[in-house]
Amino acid sequence: MPPIIPPALPEHLYVRLSDERICIARYDALRPAAFAFSVFRPERSKPLGPNLIHMAESEELLKAPTRGSTYVLTHTPATYVPLADFQESECETIYRYCFPTHNEHRIFYDVVGAADSVVIFGLREDICQALEHAIDNVIFASTHTALLRHFANKGANVCTGQRFFINLRERATDIYVFDRNRLTLANTFSTDDVMDTIYYTLNIATQTGARLMPDEDTMPLATTPFYISGEEGQRLAVSRELRRFAAEVIAIQPTAEFNRHIIASTPDVPYDLMVHLIG
Repeated sequence: MPPIIPPALPEHLYVRLSDERICIARYDALRPAAFAFSVFRPERSKPLGPNLIHMAESEELLKAPTRGSTYVLTHTPATYVPLADFQESECETIYRYCFPTHNEHRIFYDVVGAADSVVIFGLREDICQALEHAIDNVIFASTHTALLRHFANKGANVCTGQRFFINLRERATDIYVFDRNRLTLANTFSTDDVMDTIYYTLNIATQTGARLMPDEDTMPLATTPFYISGEEGQRLAVSRELRRFAAEVIAIQPTAEFNRHIIASTPDVPYDLMVHLIG
């Protein structure tokens, strides 16, 4: 009897949107060494729509044929609903209540069973249409989704209380708080420097009841672990400052976390895209 050969996983394209740079990746889990990555920098004087058309025409990774879908990852604002309370019919109402806007948005949701949550997010309709016009087989996802899946289990076996995850990206900080595998809080803040991130982190820690060191009038925080992810310079700067206030600060080193995986070893790959691909 001939051997049974499992079907090859399709090679997918990944496009991560942001105002300052658009990251493009090709990845096939069966051929990780063939990972390819590039960065397209939009012209700030032009709207995103024309930039996306130019990107599709100029980027070699997008012009080459692919066997799979194109995942478009966006870190636009998101809100979170416990899985037990989620009703698909309420997505648009919830999103528009949380993020009122005059622009027409397309509303999406991602189920994150590991965190017992649903991520509800949106993207401007004109951007969705520009992407679908320029790229075939588009699937939209939130960058928060992969991060929540990854963080839900990270450290859960060694910590019996709260765990904080601070993800640093372009002029913004994502903060997620878990109690074991359960997501208890998630929010994103505009942050221009290290002290902005520290301010929001400590404010949330205090509000959620993170315990102080015994016999101390001020921080450091005694028992709550803080995991810091993001670009290396930001990550180290925030970790260094946060250690003035918290006893357990872990700066996530992707090459160590992912055992020197080629994606983790490739310069400039954002942590949220890295987690989405490797996870």
